[in-house]
Amino acid sequence: MSGKWKHVLKTPPPSLYVDKKTVWRDRLKYLYNIFALGAFTCVIYNCLNGKADWADYYGLKSEEEASLSSGQYWKRSLQSGNALIYRISGFNIKKIEDADDEVKENKNVES
Repeated sequence: MSGKWKHVLKTPPPSLYVDKKTVWRDRLKYLYNIFALGAFTCVIYNCLNGKADWADYYGLKSEEEASLSSGQYWKRSLQSGNALIYRISGFNIKKIEDADDEVKENKNVES
């Protein structure tokens, strides 16, 4: 063997360059996925065990708030005076107007 080939065979190959930013981004991505899956699992578990409305379950809602539908509850909590609530059930659309604690329902609205 000649001298120049001996040097080529004895030198180790260069290591692959790995960007530290990419490695940590991938690690954080997997960590986030694990935490998000855990949170989603807790939500599904609580919904299946009857704790879907956690404020009502833990007694944080009054009886008046608990008797309202979700649309009426959000309308009152957002304090929007003249908002309309539409309830969709199958192919039927109901328009509910909530004015001065009176609920008026118009069935099968076509608009």
